Amino acid sequence: MKKKILSLSIICLVIFSLTNTSCSKSNDPAPTTCAKASSDATAASTALQAYIADPTPAKCQAAKKAYSDFLDAAKGCSTISKTDISAAQEAVDSLC
Repeated sequence: MKKKILSLSIICLVIFSLTNTSCSKSNDPAPTTCAKASSDATAASTALQAYIADPTPAKCQAAKKAYSDFLDAAKGCSTISKTDISAAQEAVDSLC
């Protein structure tokens, strides 16, 4: 389980970094989507930290939902590859 959590954290951190970097560009076709992805990334990180501190099934499901919301928003950012999103989604799906 710890390996899955670490993988998810690393993948989502990379995507979050790309989201924050790409959203500052004026040519991004979906700046509000990127802003939502950034906000959702913060919520996902908080949910994952809560799950790590107290690994209950309810907190795992909350973390999965938060990361799924983040990934849904990240799909609208033009500089984030589908490969990165797919890898992160696989990590989310295997979390619990």
